[in-house]
Amino acid sequence: SVHRAAMQLLSFALFASASATSVTPLQKVVEMLGGMLAKSKEEKHEEVVRFNTFKQWCDDTNGEKRAAIADENKLIAKLTSRIEKDTATIAHLEGEIARLNDDLAAFAGDLKAAEGIRKKDHDDFKAQHKDYSESIDALERGMAALKANAGNIKQGDDALLQLQQVKNIPQSALRVFEIYLQTGDDGVPEANAYESQTGGVQEIIQNLRRKFEDERLALEKAEAEEKYKFEMTSQGLHDNIEQSEEELSTKTEDMQKTKQRKASDEKELAKTQQALAEDSSYLQDTETLCLQKAQAYENRQVTRQGEVEAIEKALEILNSDDVKGNAEKHLPKLIQKSGTSFVQLRSVKSNDEAVAKAVELLQAAAKRTGSTTLLFAAEKAMNDPFKKVKHMIAELITRLMNEANEEATHKGFCDTELGMNKNVRDEKTASVDKLTAEVEERTAKDNQLKDRLAKLTEDVSELNKAMASATAQRNAEHEKNTETIADAKAGQKAVAQALEVLKAYYAKAAAQTDLMQGPADDAPATFDEAEQGQQGAATGVIGMLEVVLSDFTRLDSETSEDESTAQSEYDTFMNESKEDKAVKEMDIETYTGEQERNARKLHDAENELADEQAELDTALGYYEELKVECVKQPISYEERVAQRKEEVESLRQALQVLGGDSNILDSQGA
Repeated sequence: SVHRAAMQLLSFALFASASATSVTPLQKVVEMLGGMLAKSKEEKHEEVVRFNTFKQWCDDTNGEKRAAIADENKLIAKLTSRIEKDTATIAHLEGEIARLNDDLAAFAGDLKAAEGIRKKDHDDFKAQHKDYSESIDALERGMAALKANAGNIKQGDDALLQLQQVKNIPQSALRVFEIYLQTGDDGVPEANAYESQTGGVQEIIQNLRRKFEDERLALEKAEAEEKYKFEMTSQGLHDNIEQSEEELSTKTEDMQKTKQRKASDEKELAKTQQALAEDSSYLQDTETLCLQKAQAYENRQVTRQGEVEAIEKALEILNSDDVKGNAEKHLPKLIQKSGTSFVQLRSVKSNDEAVAKAVELLQAAAKRTGSTTLLFAAEKAMNDPFKKVKHMIAELITRLMNEANEEATHKGFCDTELGMNKNVRDEKTASVDKLTAEVEERTAKDNQLKDRLAKLTEDVSELNKAMASATAQRNAEHEKNTETIADAKAGQKAVAQALEVLKAYYAKAAAQTDLMQGPADDAPATFDEAEQGQQGAATGVIGMLEVVLSDFTRLDSETSEDESTAQSEYDTFMNESKEDKAVKEMDIETYTGEQERNARKLHDAENELADEQAELDTALGYYEELKVECVKQPISYEERVAQRKEEVESLRQALQVLGGDSNILDSQGA
């Protein structure tokens, strides 16, 4: 069978070394299988350790990426919500701004219309006032003319004729003037009758003058009232325009800030979405890689376990009585028989001739290749007995082949270690660069957040100072206004009482209508009308008191309005300041949390950077050791292989010259 043939070949190949050490070929095979079993188990264990390390990396990396993706999704949701809110706010502000622009246009239109009406009313007033003034002036001139020409009928008639041309003269007065002008015989009235009628006409003129003066005064009062109403309306419209313009400016500024914040959030959203896409792709690739590696690991473990089981089964068979017992019983005789035939075969040629030819061959090969091993073999062949020469050459061939195997194994080790070391150095260098950049970025962010927090804290302090100052100022102003309003009300009450007393008296006095007897011709002059007090002076005093009362009333009204306005402005300022303070305090809390999180991440990154740098330094140190062992060699591996191959070939030729069988060496090489 194939198994039996392999066993015989293995026994034959190990015969030389086994016979020299009293170790049977079977024992050598068992020993080698034991070494293979130990190595297989060791490599299987090392692979378990390596895979566990890789699996831990998979778990850590996937966990970190999932956490990052979760954070990015939360941030995207937060930014999206803020953008939607800002979009709604912008739409609302645009509506408010449009409304305020409409209000401003309406206020401006109302103001222009009011100014047009006021101009027309004032023009009408001036025209009527001019008519009244001209009429009063004409009546005064007519009165003066009648008095100056009391005895001159002609001139008196001319004066009346001129008065008939005055505007606003009632028809009843015109008829009196007409009747007067038609009185008298032959159109010429008697003097006494004329004078009597002139007195009546003068009274009419005097009454007309007073009537026109009263109407002109009423017209002036009406004009003053209309002017005051217009001024109040105009002031109200101007106040509305000013208030709307201020509100428009505030809302426009708010809209610009909101748009800027929205643009910033949209930029950060795009950046976060890109990071999310990259992290998701990275996570998917990592999961795929880890799954593939896990499947490969399972397959490799199955293969390695199969190897262990196969070796264990082989050892079980070799150590059984069927193999071990029979080998000990029969194999020594077979080896002895084969050894005798080998010796007899070697004795065919002359020993000296063969040694000389072998020495010549080895010297030529040593000279050609510069091999010290071949030169040593040639010297030994000249000086040692024939059997020892053959044995020495065989050992040299074996040693060279073992060196070749060891060097091949060593080269595989060097290639593997150098490759793995390069991967580690590349990976750790990239990791150190990445972590260094992260540390620098987080350090800059930490400084930026600290600056923001300092600025916000300073702003909150300034707001507290401003609110405290405003409160103190408002309290003082309120105390002063309260006192002023109380004083104004007391003044109104006192002035009203005084006016009531004066008006009651002079009204009663003006009502006195006692008839006085006319004076006798020889009696001295006395009173010719009832006593009504100082009505003229009283009118001035009452007018002045009414002005004073109006001043107190206006003081009360304006101070109350100022108090209301100041309180409203104070409330607005305090509400806005409190809102601003609350926003800044919330920002402080937010930035503090962000700064603390960033500081923790910075600390973690610094620690990780130190660990990665240490691992990189270790890999660099190991690379320097590998360069000494694997890189810095006098000749290349390929050159050493070629030289050793030629040395082995030369030794085989020498062995053949000496009568040896190179097939045995081929079996040893296998």
